[in-house]
Amino acid sequence: MSAFHRAEDIQRQKLQLAKENLEEQKRLDRKIERCMWYEYYLKPHSMVVQKNDLFFVKDNKDNKESQQQDNNNNETATAASANAAAAYVILPTTTTVGKCCGRIANATCALCTDVYKEDDIVVWNSFSNDSQQDQQEQEEQSPQEQEQSQQRRRSKSKSKRGSGCSHVFHKDCLMEWLVTKGKTHCPTCGQWYVPPQTIDDQKSDHGQSWVCAHKEMKKTELEVLEVCTVTASA
Repeated sequence: MSAFHRAEDIQRQKLQLAKENLEEQKRLDRKIERCMWYEYYLKPHSMVVQKNDLFFVKDNKDNKESQQQDNNNNETATAASANAAAAYVILPTTTTVGKCCGRIANATCALCTDVYKEDDIVVWNSFSNDSQQDQQEQEEQSPQEQEQSQQRRRSKSKSKRGSGCSHVFHKDCLMEWLVTKGKTHCPTCGQWYVPPQTIDDQKSDHGQSWVCAHKEMKKTELEVLEVCTVTASA
């Protein structure tokens, strides 16, 4: 092979490598954008688990065993109770008009099967309480506010196919499902967990609220990057 042909081969390899690197960077940028969007979208449907949000249930068999332990060794029974896993978690349901109630859900992440603990961040289906909230909001909204919210409800109604999903997940587990795997359905029951419309369409629906949140997240990302750069160079 002549030197000219070798140079051509090297140039083609460089161009191919540059193309692959560009495609990989585009995929990474899209992943980051999806992550930012779901961070924004799921924020109203997530919470940090507090001690009072968890509660425990014992059946009759457990109660009998516990009573026997109390009779035999009070310290052992107390330790067993302290280490018990939560059975249920109470999720908040707060409407835009200030009404608040609670919803009880299983305290086990349906993806990783780990039991929720204090300080875990959990997320739930964004559609699960929409009907109840819409009804409560409509009762106290002014005509102008009702007109504005009707457009949001019409947009939501296009994506509400089977909105009865009640599954709750660790936020990190669900973000892996949504962002890395690109899924939009509940991994347990298959119903919509987030709207099926393209993320660009959803961003358009949320308008200025998303624009402001995105700017804030980009600002935070740059600040974290600067701190990491300074730490690495120190």
